[in-house]
Amino acid sequence: MDKGYLEIFVYGGRELFPAEFAEIYIKKDGILTEHIVTNEVGQSPKLEYETPPKAESTSPGFNIPYTSLDVTISKEGFYTTTISNVQIFPDVISRLNTELVPIPDDPNLPQGNLNYISNSQAL
Repeated sequence: MDKGYLEIFVYGGRELFPAEFAEIYIKKDGILTEHIVTNEVGQSPKLEYETPPKAESTSPGFNIPYTSLDVTISKEGFYTTTISNVQIFPDVISRLNTELVPIPDDPNLPQGNLNYISNSQAL
């Protein structure tokens, strides 16, 4: 197996400020693999993941040349956000920029979580 990398940058308020100390949960195949917290500039540490071998990604019949992760980010005062199908490729640092949406003070407005699905890379 090869290695790929993931860095997560979390912002609030239309990227006007970093979301320091946001909690990040990462799942692979539905199993929690990481629970980390962003630093004072809203950045995670660089995370390393096993990926399919780079050489096999160019072989006929090999369909998925990346590792797929689900990333959930939470911070008090913001909607919890989940990004599904974050793709980690061999020998690449993937950067995930995420903007958290503030929860409105009005209790009549919708409450809950935000979920996004990252589309597969066109290869």
